[in-house]
Amino acid sequence: ESLGEALRRLCNDVPWGAWRRPLMVWMPMVFLAAVISVCLALVVHRQWSDHEHLAYPIAEFTATLLERRDDRAFGTVFYNRIFWAGFVPVFLLRLNNGLCMWFPDYLIPVKMTLSFSPFSKVFPWVMDVPMAGWSLLNVTLYPLAMAFAFLVSSEISLTLGLTQILWALAAWPMVKVGIDLSTDYGLGGWSAWQRVGSYLAFSLMLLYAGRQYYGEVLTKALRFWRRHESDDGAVRACRLALLSTLAMVVLLARLGLEWPYAVITVGLIILSFVVVSRISAETGLFFIHARWQPFAALLAMVGGYSLGLTSLVVAALACMVLSFDHSQFLMAYLGNGLKIGQRLGLSAALLSRLALGMYVVGALLALVIALAATYADGTPVECGFSYWQTPKMPFQAADSEMLRLQATGQLEEVLEKPWPQRLGGLRPDATFVW
Repeated sequence: ESLGEALRRLCNDVPWGAWRRPLMVWMPMVFLAAVISVCLALVVHRQWSDHEHLAYPIAEFTATLLERRDDRAFGTVFYNRIFWAGFVPVFLLRLNNGLCMWFPDYLIPVKMTLSFSPFSKVFPWVMDVPMAGWSLLNVTLYPLAMAFAFLVSSEISLTLGLTQILWALAAWPMVKVGIDLSTDYGLGGWSAWQRVGSYLAFSLMLLYAGRQYYGEVLTKALRFWRRHESDDGAVRACRLALLSTLAMVVLLARLGLEWPYAVITVGLIILSFVVVSRISAETGLFFIHARWQPFAALLAMVGGYSLGLTSLVVAALACMVLSFDHSQFLMAYLGNGLKIGQRLGLSAALLSRLALGMYVVGALLALVIALAATYADGTPVECGFSYWQTPKMPFQAADSEMLRLQATGQLEEVLEKPWPQRLGGLRPDATFVW
């Protein structure tokens, strides 16, 4: 069969009628999240790039590769001997290790992991600290991370290097006296709530640092009946971000997420967009996981009785779709892209519109390809976390909360009472507060 016939057959195998309602529910939210991400990236771009002069290590590295003199066919960096002295050994190392997967009988892999696990017998307390013991005693070398350490300030590099060690030293006494520091990726825990507080505090610092600029942009955006001087699209972007945020709150409320909790959920999702993007712009980190979810933070803030089971499930599903993997946030990618465009003298507003258009087209293509491939060859199970854990997370959260409410005799009240009447039972999680 021809390529066209094969593609038609694959698409016809997908039961699009069964997928119509789920896609009508979630795809508008995905696109609204993309609009919000693009608009916020444009709004904060001038403040971060021109006013605060952030380093943007990823953008600087990419721009360096793109720089080219008119009389040369390739970028300037490719004529630098120091570049080749660093690139060739790492390239050969990665090539060798990749070929070892195919020809293990003929090649010897270069190990990138150093195991110090025998030290766990000398320092057994290290293994008791969550997210410290295994990673401290099994060190993996990442040449790319080492390279980016030279592009950021020495203070940031030193902080990133010492954080894990200092965490182990600070957490061990608390573990020793019986404090539970365990944290679930979805449901959170003590250390996750520390990061929630850190993100909230950091966002307030960002707002305070740019209060004059953000205030001007917001004021102009709200005064839509007046004409303002062009601000590279920031005012229009702010206006569109506000409308998209309102639309997302309405869509979540229609799904059953009571509107005060819809506002908080959307606010926390947007907060994670902004803070992750800021971390990327300032430090050059290219794989960022906050390890907390907005729905879990909301549950810890108000408690299951006040939140309700329906709202909990809807909020969790929204987080699974919109903000589950912090390392893949569109706003962080676009923030670096806008900086590269600034270096090349391109319009930030034009780049934002092009990026949004490409995202929409790419998302639609990915949707069709993913569904066609799934129905043709089955769901991939290699990534156990995505296959086994992610789909169950919202319902596991609701199940455990339902059992707790049932045990305390409050389940019927939660199911019958509207949210204003449940506010009297607002009970924040003790680990969240303290």
